[in-house]
Amino acid sequence: MKSMSYKNLLNRVKSCRLRLVLGLLLASSYVYLPVAQAAFVGEAELGYVDYRADVNGARSMDASAFRQRYSLLYSKADVLANGRLGKYRVSLGYEWAAVDSKIKEYSGLQTSVESSSVSAGHILFRGDVILSPQQLPIKFRAFSHDLKRASFSTIGYYGASNLIEPGITNSVFAGTNIESGVYAEIGLKETMSQGSSSIFAQMPRLYIDYRDNIIKDLDSLSPIDSRMKKLSFVSLNKKDNWFHVRTINYIDYLRSTNDFKETQVILGTIDQHMDRKWVDFSNWIKLSADGQFIKHTEYNDNYESYELNLFGIASRSRWEARSFNTFRRTLDLSGLTYDTKIPLYVSGYAGPDTDWRVRVSTEQSKVSLIQDYDTSDTLVSYRINTFKREAFTLAHTGAIESYEHTDIGKTLSLDARVEVASSRRFSTKVGIIGSYNITSAKNQPINASENSSMTQVFDLKGVYTPTNSWKFELEENITIGSGNSSDDLTTQSYNTQSSSVGTGVSSFNVPDDSYTRYRTMVKADWQPAARLKVGFTVTDDLLQAKGKKTEHGTEYANTIDFTDKRLTARLTTRYTTSTLSSGSLSGFGSNGHISYSPDRSLDNSVSYSYGNINDRDGSKYSSFTLRQSTNYFLYTDYGISRRILELNQGVEYEGQSYSTGLRRTTKSLIGGFRYYPISRLFLAGRAKYSLLTYEPETNATQSIYNATIGINFNLIQATLDYSLGRQNGNGNRLERRFEANLKKVF
Repeated sequence: MKSMSYKNLLNRVKSCRLRLVLGLLLASSYVYLPVAQAAFVGEAELGYVDYRADVNGARSMDASAFRQRYSLLYSKADVLANGRLGKYRVSLGYEWAAVDSKIKEYSGLQTSVESSSVSAGHILFRGDVILSPQQLPIKFRAFSHDLKRASFSTIGYYGASNLIEPGITNSVFAGTNIESGVYAEIGLKETMSQGSSSIFAQMPRLYIDYRDNIIKDLDSLSPIDSRMKKLSFVSLNKKDNWFHVRTINYIDYLRSTNDFKETQVILGTIDQHMDRKWVDFSNWIKLSADGQFIKHTEYNDNYESYELNLFGIASRSRWEARSFNTFRRTLDLSGLTYDTKIPLYVSGYAGPDTDWRVRVSTEQSKVSLIQDYDTSDTLVSYRINTFKREAFTLAHTGAIESYEHTDIGKTLSLDARVEVASSRRFSTKVGIIGSYNITSAKNQPINASENSSMTQVFDLKGVYTPTNSWKFELEENITIGSGNSSDDLTTQSYNTQSSSVGTGVSSFNVPDDSYTRYRTMVKADWQPAARLKVGFTVTDDLLQAKGKKTEHGTEYANTIDFTDKRLTARLTTRYTTSTLSSGSLSGFGSNGHISYSPDRSLDNSVSYSYGNINDRDGSKYSSFTLRQSTNYFLYTDYGISRRILELNQGVEYEGQSYSTGLRRTTKSLIGGFRYYPISRLFLAGRAKYSLLTYEPETNATQSIYNATIGINFNLIQATLDYSLGRQNGNGNRLERRFEANLKKVF
């Protein structure tokens, strides 16, 4: 009996295990079983705005607008054959929007009335089908949709005298934006099994992509009515041999001059995504080649272009070479142009402390216009970096460039540069970088005598870090130019320099003729604490040009940065003085921002900006801006913490002063709150009082008040907003604005 009971118990355990396994398998099948999705979504949006303005007790403007928008959309998404065949999504609905606005402006005994009533409606739809059988080399997608929702445009301020923005809705953007397309992919897919892969591996891969975009909105302020059709046919014949036929047809039914057609044919190693592919010619050589034909037809821009590209990369253990050769033939309305570019880039290293780079390139253009001309540009350059593991590193470069234009002239340019820099082997506290660059150009203009130019540049930079808290920098730049560099046609010539000091208050241009320029910068950084950094910079710029007065500019700058978890501060001060050939000028500027937030319940910030300019004609201008704000936040201390109260306080000051005696100042005091009785309901209010001074004219005071109440639920949002603005002095004004908004989702 004991033996039989033990066997029965064992059988029951096995039966329970089997049932458990079957149950888990069945549950997993339910987890991955796709479920169809379908939903109806409706929206209703209403808005009303009323604005009135009085000037000196008389009505100056009456404006009102009522907008409405309604939409209903049904959507459904499901899979085909439990996902083995594909999936689809369909949507169908309708949207209608309208706005009625009326604006009355009173000017004396004359009254102008502008009324508009605009409505628009269109069908919302979407159809998207994807067929992708798992064991067949086919993927197909067809779609068409227009789900663009209507939007409204509003009129902002009518003038600088408005205290409150009217925000009158006056137009609806609810046009048609239909985008349709068909995409088909035939050939081997990555998701196919190995058995089917061996069958379809030899089949050519085809990609067909057609897009059609229709945009039409004739009732908006900027009407548009256009259609763009794109067709792409791509075939992969061999491993990386792609054949493309791409067409674009754009039609603008309102402005036919914008119409264009373009056809592009490509054969080569460029895939369906227009990404270049590389073919392994050997274990160290990669090639990529393609040929293209483009025909573009437009109102005033018709051209045909043939292009051949042959790119190659050769990589060995000690060097690498790259070449990107291009030949292009273009026939346009101006004539026939042949462009050839043959660049070669070679880089490598000759040891652990020496590397080198060489560039050889030639570019040629032959243009057949009313007057034919040819251009050619040949460049040979190198750079060698050596002694990289020594106390001082050495780098030297050289370049020879020849440029010729049959209608302008030709230039032969030689450039050389030597650079020496210290490394950490020399010193961990001292860094030195010095360089010398010389460029010599020989120019032969067509209608002028032969001339030459030379530019020499001496650069020296030193960095000294005696301690972790101090850092000193010294930069010296000397540029000596001789000859007429304006006739230099090459790209390697060193004939342009930075031409300004500071913010441009004391800027001067570097001449093309002979000149000498000295630029010195001294900088000191002091970091007394981990979060505090103070910087001092002095920049001096001196220019001596042939036949011109000496120009001189100096800038003094100071920066203070402090960053902490609770406090952040940045102060910047600059003083610039310049003596130019047209006169002397100076400028002083300072700005700063300080923010303090000890915890999430308090946020304080102060910012200022000051500027003073003494111009070369004797005029003066100064401005000062100060803004202070404090925000206090109160959170619940029970349940889920949420914000229930927000208090705002601010002070603003703006002032401008001119040498003519005109002075304008604005002093403002701001206060506001936002209260959340419940998480979805808020009450808000804001008040701003300003004192305006127009010297030597009149003074004025401004008072602006605003109150708002709103709810924000998932399916409904609504707000009521009222604003009142009053100005006494300089034209007494009284403005009132009321706005109500409601949005409901069904």
